[in-house]
Amino acid sequence: MANKYCPQFQMGGTVGEGGWGRALVNENACPWALLIEPPEGASPFEPVTQIIARAWIGGDNIERQYTLAGEQGARDYYERLRPFYDVRRYVDVWQGPNEPFVGEVTFWRALVDFTLELDRLMRGDDRTLAGGAFSVGWPLLDSKYLVDLLPMYQGCRYMIHHEYSAPRMQNREGWHCLRYRKIYKALNDMSPFPLAPLFIGETGIDGGVAPVYRAKTGWKDYCPGGFSEYLEQLRWYGSEIAKDDYVVAAFPFVAGANQEWSRFDIDEPQMQQVLSLDIAGGGRLPLPEDETATDAGTLCEKARWFLEEMARQREVGNFKRADDIHYSLIELLYRAERAAKAAGC
Repeated sequence: MANKYCPQFQMGGTVGEGGWGRALVNENACPWALLIEPPEGASPFEPVTQIIARAWIGGDNIERQYTLAGEQGARDYYERLRPFYDVRRYVDVWQGPNEPFVGEVTFWRALVDFTLELDRLMRGDDRTLAGGAFSVGWPLLDSKYLVDLLPMYQGCRYMIHHEYSAPRMQNREGWHCLRYRKIYKALNDMSPFPLAPLFIGETGIDGGVAPVYRAKTGWKDYCPGGFSEYLEQLRWYGSEIAKDDYVVAAFPFVAGANQEWSRFDIDEPQMQQVLSLDIAGGGRLPLPEDETATDAGTLCEKARWFLEEMARQREVGNFKRADDIHYSLIELLYRAERAAKAAGC
């Protein structure tokens, strides 16, 4: 199965002349890269890489003023950003407003009007829009709601969803990460026409989701085993999205992070590991029995960590994962006992 992970960059210097992001993308011949506030002028990457980009105009609350104004909001939004787009002609796909609020019927209907008008305006200037950019847990899985959104999925050339979870990516599987499958199945059931292909515009671990509710905490806060622990979760998610042909690419958040998002930051060696993931094996999560240490101290430390993880999994209702850890933990504790006796403890 193909690895669909591609890099997403926040700080422009990371992909500027001499920046590690530029070298990484070109050396790996990445099919896509996502840029937040892309630089002016020419593309920082070789032509083999297509670019999806975001224009930041002050925050989601600023963009919301446009989406709530429907078609007129789209015209105003486009006129505001047209000069920004004009000096970045190399961008292949533009994301619209980020994580629009769609919690009430008037809001989501206004968003549909906004998106279809923005798509029309962009096509008129030979630009491509990716609509949606929905936050974690959206859209709602309600046919009365989805039938209103359907024209976006039919009319846009691409759609975008964001998918995170915490403390692990597998928590609330299908409702946070992999929610898109439920959405696309429901929409396909009501549509005689093909739906737009999908970008997973942001993914990974984000403590801002229910039931954790710890905003701006990322993988560095929930992976005591370090990046290797996070990488196994990305392997799992990568093996799942590879099964769905309509998923074009997924972008872990984020490389070259600013200070505000430092707990999510993925550095150059780490991003290389993501791009090099072999996901053919399906990405089984590590268990206590997989621990390779042999000394009693390390084995006891790992046992403690897995006990804490087992408790966390039970708290969030992931009972299968908790049981898997429980039974595997017995083997690890036997090994710790034998190591301790061998050491004369």
